[in-house]
Amino acid sequence: METWLWRSFVWHTWLVRVTRGRVGGRLGRLHFLLVHHVGAKSGAARTTPLLHHPMEDGSGFVIIGSKGGSATNPAWVHNLRAHPDVEIEIPGEGRRRPVRAREVPEGEERERLWRLAASDWRFFDSYQRRTSRRIPVFLLEPR
Repeated sequence: METWLWRSFVWHTWLVRVTRGRVGGRLGRLHFLLVHHVGAKSGAARTTPLLHHPMEDGSGFVIIGSKGGSATNPAWVHNLRAHPDVEIEIPGEGRRRPVRAREVPEGEERERLWRLAASDWRFFDSYQRRTSRRIPVFLLEPR
């Protein structure tokens, strides 16, 4: 990963934690959460800030592996596929929640979850048009 990009993730994570989500905890109508996951190859602990859409019934959170419409998936997608049991941190809560990351690759459920996220962050649709890959959709469910 580019050094400047990695530093921006580290900075953003720090900023969200220090301000308890008051700064860096939102972008548009979507909120950020911190995903604590394990590297697929390295086994190293990782923390990634991601936009999410909470499910209305409280059953989980939708995250999208868009990487701005890049030709490749973000590294966290590979990590969640290899190690789906992760923890999330909602800015301002002060605790971690154990969740299981379930990829929703096709079908009606995927389309519904995509629409939920895209209704808050309109750029997801333009990111999909930019790339030939199918952008991954994950549902983070409590465990």
